[in-house]
Amino acid sequence: MRLRSLFKTSLFFFGLCFLVYIMLYMQAGHKEATPTDLVNQFNVVQKKGYSGLKMEWLHYVSKRPEFTKAPAKKPVEHSSKEQKVADAPKQRQRKSLQMSQIYEELEFVNTPGGAWTQGFPISYNLDQWAEKPLEVFLVPHSHQDPGWVMTLEEYFRTKTKKCLDSTLKVLESRPDARFSYAEISFFSMWVAGLTEDEKNRVKKLLNNGQLEVVSGGWVMTDEAAGHHYAMLDQLIEGHQWLLENFDYRPNVSWSIDPFGHSPTMAYLNRKMRFSAMVLQRVHYEVKKYLAKRQSLEFSWRQYWDNNGHTEILAHMMPFYSYDVPHTCGPEPAVCCQFDFARLQRFKCPWKIQPQVITQNNVAERARLLADQYRKKAMLFDNDGLLLVPLGDDFRYLSEEEWGLQMDNYGRLIQHFNSNPEYRIKVRFATVSDYFNALHQRLKTRTNEPHLATEMAQLTGDLFTYADRDHDYWSGYFTSRPAEKSLIRHLESELRSAELLYSYTHQFLASDQTRYALLPGFQSSLFGHLTEARRTLGLLHHHDAITGTAKPLVASDYVTKLLNAIRATRLVFSVSVAHLLVLFVGHRAADNPRLPIPGAVKDRLESLLANTNPLDGLQDVSSLEDEFFAEGLSRSRILKLDPKGSPSFIYLFNPVPYSRTLSTTLTLQGPAPKTLLVTQSTLKEQLISQRDLIVQLEPSVQYNSPRGVELFTARIGPVVMGPMSLTRLSVQVDGKTIVTPLQPSSRDSSDSDATDIVLSSDTVELRFDAQTGLIKQFIDRLSGLYLDVLVDFVQYHTAQNKPHSGAYIFVPEGAGKVMELPKTPQLRIVRGPLCEEITVYTQYVNHTVRLYKDARYPSQAIELQNTVDLCSTNNMELVMRVRTNISSAHRTFFTDSNCFQFIQRTYYDKLPLQGNLYPMTCAAFVEGFPEVRTDQKPVSDKDPHIRLSLLTAHAHGVTSTNAGELMVWLDRRTPQDDDRGVESPLVGSWITESRFVLHIETLERQSSGPFVNVPRLSLPTYRALTDLLRPVQRIFISSSWINLMPAQFALFGDARIPCDYELLNLKTYHSRSQVFKAITNTKGAQIGLILHRLAPFVKSSHPADDQAMVDLCESSAPELDIKTIFAPLKLSQAAKLRRLTMIPEPDETLNWHSSVTVEPMELETFLLN
Repeated sequence: MRLRSLFKTSLFFFGLCFLVYIMLYMQAGHKEATPTDLVNQFNVVQKKGYSGLKMEWLHYVSKRPEFTKAPAKKPVEHSSKEQKVADAPKQRQRKSLQMSQIYEELEFVNTPGGAWTQGFPISYNLDQWAEKPLEVFLVPHSHQDPGWVMTLEEYFRTKTKKCLDSTLKVLESRPDARFSYAEISFFSMWVAGLTEDEKNRVKKLLNNGQLEVVSGGWVMTDEAAGHHYAMLDQLIEGHQWLLENFDYRPNVSWSIDPFGHSPTMAYLNRKMRFSAMVLQRVHYEVKKYLAKRQSLEFSWRQYWDNNGHTEILAHMMPFYSYDVPHTCGPEPAVCCQFDFARLQRFKCPWKIQPQVITQNNVAERARLLADQYRKKAMLFDNDGLLLVPLGDDFRYLSEEEWGLQMDNYGRLIQHFNSNPEYRIKVRFATVSDYFNALHQRLKTRTNEPHLATEMAQLTGDLFTYADRDHDYWSGYFTSRPAEKSLIRHLESELRSAELLYSYTHQFLASDQTRYALLPGFQSSLFGHLTEARRTLGLLHHHDAITGTAKPLVASDYVTKLLNAIRATRLVFSVSVAHLLVLFVGHRAADNPRLPIPGAVKDRLESLLANTNPLDGLQDVSSLEDEFFAEGLSRSRILKLDPKGSPSFIYLFNPVPYSRTLSTTLTLQGPAPKTLLVTQSTLKEQLISQRDLIVQLEPSVQYNSPRGVELFTARIGPVVMGPMSLTRLSVQVDGKTIVTPLQPSSRDSSDSDATDIVLSSDTVELRFDAQTGLIKQFIDRLSGLYLDVLVDFVQYHTAQNKPHSGAYIFVPEGAGKVMELPKTPQLRIVRGPLCEEITVYTQYVNHTVRLYKDARYPSQAIELQNTVDLCSTNNMELVMRVRTNISSAHRTFFTDSNCFQFIQRTYYDKLPLQGNLYPMTCAAFVEGFPEVRTDQKPVSDKDPHIRLSLLTAHAHGVTSTNAGELMVWLDRRTPQDDDRGVESPLVGSWITESRFVLHIETLERQSSGPFVNVPRLSLPTYRALTDLLRPVQRIFISSSWINLMPAQFALFGDARIPCDYELLNLKTYHSRSQVFKAITNTKGAQIGLILHRLAPFVKSSHPADDQAMVDLCESSAPELDIKTIFAPLKLSQAAKLRRLTMIPEPDETLNWHSSVTVEPMELETFLLN
């Protein structure tokens, strides 16, 4: 009976509970998950005239309770043309997003979005957070530009130091405080002034997670103009500094201010093993497109990746900026009221100021803020997490400012967290705190930054950025081109210095007889090498290489650049001297362990005692051009001995394959018409001399003093082995007569109707006799005739807003073809090594040069423009190359940071400035010729013709018509463009821009893993490398020459496969325990960075070139470390997980005698 009674009682109790549950359930309203992707889930897509791609709800969806029943606070109503953002789904289906397809779909009409001007109204249902409250991560940060309207040092003195000093105190006194910081250039300056106790306190904050360094690069790099070499190098420098000072490794990338985003940067971030990356400056229409699909968090994947190994989680901020008014939610007038620093220092532009949070107003303020948080959360599909940055430029400069934010947000946080009805939990956090929670929610593996398969996948790049209307940030692709050119020169020379320093350092350390010289070598040079590395990093800051800093700051950047170039040349020269002098002793057959002669040691020590870059070196010095703050570079002069004693120079080939080409020297002598130049070669211990051809002409760079003749001598063909130093001797010998060329100088009135022709064995170029500009290209081997017309176009900007400035390009109407003088002055040079023609105009001197020096590829045509816009303050000068290639749909290809190529399409729905893209190294168009050589109709069986335009430094580029490329050369704007720099883009710089034009026919490829990947042919790649990694010249005095070999190959007879790039060979001197097992006897680590290219696209080659192609295709796809580095006694390499040259604490180094890199990949190896 008792059991029966107990059973009845239990049954009644459970029944009562069930009825209560049903009543509560009906009162609360039934929650049903709404699909995330309205395009895929509902399949209701309609085109509605001008409004573009719009979504409509199905009939049954519109009647569901969460869309008909208003929440406690009535949301903004949707118009019939606007899309609601759905509830977060329980099950996700992966979306594939391609930027090329997004651009096809978007109409770019900038439809007003209400309170969120560039978006759309947002509503939400509070019940969707019933099971899990919305978790809000407030991330205090301070974005700090290492130069913009102040110099690096001025910013540090007046702002950065105050910020970091106060942050240290606040983080220690308030355990709930958090701070995220990015720029190591500033951070290192601050740490240098700390005591050891303060450094230990900083380390404690880093270790406990209150302080986070995000990205960890020397700067927050620009992603448009930089070569991937420099973008990676500044990351390595920052991470090495963090390791050395705090044993710290950044985990996430924070890139909130660069003006557009590159997939190459995403790839580098993935190879840094970052778990995620944050982006901000993306075209507002793209943001809106992704927000409607709740795809602002996506897996960014390289388009050539077939298995997802390059994917990295990316978080795109939804709104206009990274400041507080644009980070809490879609309504800046509301969000600005929660930037409590404005209680003290700033005002809200929307004229509603923040209020101090008190017990009396906290509930009302919390409701207002919660509404913004919920609306912003509706734009993401991440199971209820929200990242809310809390900062701006140079924030948290005092403990008082910290207190305003912490105290007021502290009261709001306490109110949210203690009142469950908000269904919101808020805390102060770092960027990693947010992504750690996100990875946990998505069940992503924490030890590998691969993403859950539900995450949307995006491919493509995020250029060109527009922040409002038709204000496209495409002007900075070209702004201050002289600075961009100098940066590329520093990059090239720094790489050579890195190679030679690393090689020489290891060479000294690998043998007892040389070891005594190592301390002086290292102590004298490594500081200069570090200075150059850090300057290159600093100049890739997104307001430096972009040309968007104030004039005084830009001038400071150039000063730093020139100092770094001097430091780099010093490292290069001293390394060469040590290597060549000591190599003779090393190869002595009788006893290689004989001590170094005292006289040799004295000379080397004397060299090291005078290593001030400003003083230069007398006996060993660079012959590279001298650069100036504003204006052209100038060749260094080699003075000849009139009595016939030879002068000696060495040429350094910094690439791992042989080269044959000519080089130039500027010579001074009384009458250097009897000139002998020989190349010394060494084979089987025998030195032989080979006379070279000399093409001599009066120098056009100098006004020679009376009685002194200056000549430019082009010398060649010089044959250089891979990674080698080759000696030339130059002397007046009284026998070998070289008659200086007398270039013809004429104007068009002197010419008749016939064309001007330049020709080599393989190419003929025809020029208009009236203008001197090229009109036709003829391949003498294949018989291809192609119309190639070069001219110049001018754009101007309006006086009314919007107008062009350092950042944006807003042309006033169509461009106008630059008028040539009625009688243009022409200069024509014909010689045995090259032929060239120069046209002189008011704004540009344009030279076309055709080489005949047996270089590869022989069809490469050099274009050189010397642009002088000093006399105008309102002009953008563009070089236009037009052909009769019929490129389909006005498609063209531009490189992404010299790492990969992206297909572009010119859209009429975008203005010209929106069709402009960054050209870091190259662009090309390809297709059928409009008319065949034999006049027969063009068919699909005809080969494609490709015209590639390769550049020595970054520019903006577009293609307004089929078969055309337009390249922006320089620009001046009379006004500021209202983006903060508050200066017009004016100045007295003169810029030399160098290009190579390469025309080839492509063979068809219908299969293979990279068949749809745009890539270069082998000859085009070699031509680009000649432009970016030129041969370097160094003078050696005759008193040293007997101590040096005639030539020296760093890699001996070893070969590197043709599709491998030796990106860098770097040395560090870290004391970190992670290097303990591999540090050499002098405390150094040496790392090798390799890049393997995609398989070269096949092109039709001349017979002589085909042998080189065959050799490349037959080479083994691996590197034999022991053979390559045999002189250095390095025999093994271990691949690292990160590109930073830093092993992870749990990483096991697997040593191998040979290494392989997959196509398109970058890898770093430590050598041992």
